[in-house]
This record gives sequence, C-alpha cells and structure tokens, in this order.
Amino acid sequence: MEWVLAAFRDVSIPFVSTEIDPTTGAMFARNPWRTEFPHRVAFADLAGRQMSWTGDRKEFVGRNGTLNRPAALAGDAPLSNRVGAGLDPCCAMQTRIDLRPDEETEIIVFCGDAATKEEAQSLISRFRTIDLDAVFLSVRTFWSDALGQCR
Repeated sequence: MEWVLAAFRDVSIPFVSTEIDPTTGAMFARNPWRTEFPHRVAFADLAGRQMSWTGDRKEFVGRNGTLNRPAALAGDAPLSNRVGAGLDPCCAMQTRIDLRPDEETEIIVFCGDAATKEEAQSLISRFRTIDLDAVFLSVRTFWSDALGQCR
C-alpha cells in the first residue's frame, strides 16, 4: 500500500513518515505538512499477524523489481522492519501462512485513519476482536437501506 496522505503522492513523499506502534504492532503514517488534517494518524494492520514489514517502497519493489514483480515477493527473506522519514513511503507487511491441501484461510487487513494515536490503537484493538461478519452485514444493511430510500 502506498501512503499518500495529501492530494498528490509526488508532492507528499518527502513529508510522510512511518512507524510501528509499540502497543499494537500496526504501522502508523503521518504527514504533518498536509494542509487538511495535519495531526491525523493513518494506520495499517494485518490483524496482528505481521511478522516483518517495511515502510520503504523501494525495498518492497527492489532494485530490479517492478510493481508487477516486486522483489519482496520473489523470495523467502523477511522484510527489513525499516520505517521512518525520508523513505519512499509504503506499507508492506509479511506473515506466514501454511495451508494443507484443500484448506482455506482468511487474511484480514485493517486500514484506517484516526484523529490521534490513541484512537488508532483503540480502533485496531476493537476490530481485532470484533465479529467482522456481523460488522460487514451491518454495513451492507445500512447502505442497502440508505440507497433504497433514495428511489
């Protein structure tokens, strides 16, 4: 995922900084120089299952990689866990999933934006433990009702 946090990615790149939240392990991103909402915190989380990560798009794509064939997906090496300012901002997270034949799993990715670090931590903790199927049904019902009333 590329962090933009402004109207245009090319303009925001030098101002976006990333960090790993020590409480949740989620990646946080901020752009204090954006005109609108300079204090907000964007976040991404792999439901707490991230084992390694990078906040540097150049690391993810790699020297000879492309977005169609990023270097980070070509091998078994973990990402560097590098985050901070001055990078080409992105969020890439790795985990390990072992599946037996005919087995399935669900991968849950949370992305969001909050007014404060504490609000982001609260949202992440809440959605890691909540029944996501029930939340999805509630959202579908809301939009079905809202759009149905527009006819």
